[in-house]
Amino acid sequence: MGHELPPRSAVPLEQTWNAESVFATPAEWDKELEAVNAAIEGLTRHAGKLSEGPGALRAYLEEMLAVDNRLDRLGVYAHMCHAVDTGDQEAMARLGKVIGTWSRMAAAISFAEPEMLAIGADTLLQWADQDEGLSIYRHFLGDLKRRALHVRSPEV
Repeated sequence: MGHELPPRSAVPLEQTWNAESVFATPAEWDKELEAVNAAIEGLTRHAGKLSEGPGALRAYLEEMLAVDNRLDRLGVYAHMCHAVDTGDQEAMARLGKVIGTWSRMAAAISFAEPEMLAIGADTLLQWADQDEGLSIYRHFLGDLKRRALHVRSPEV
């Protein structure tokens, strides 16, 4: 015996996801997407500078992760709205936009791992030991050495 799901509009509000806890309105989401896209472009200013020392590397990692967290929040909202009603064209468009933004983020920061590998894992770990702000990234920096064979050069 089949069971037909009611449209979201017929489901009591207390039984639905609270998308408004992530972004109050789609317009607020749009504004944040625009700001995140600008912030992603700003990350490229770190290219060629990571070897300047622990402070430069820390500044990049902190900024990149802050932008990544904002992008993840955009993604949560987009996925949540799309999952509720996969026929909602506006929700589908938001999901497409955030997927494109994740791709732009990956392209914008593609310089970072090859630059860090060029510095050398041992040096990166020394920097993490010397710089308290970098110490929280110690596992990530050490893990680069393991992944080195899988990281492409900056020009690729």
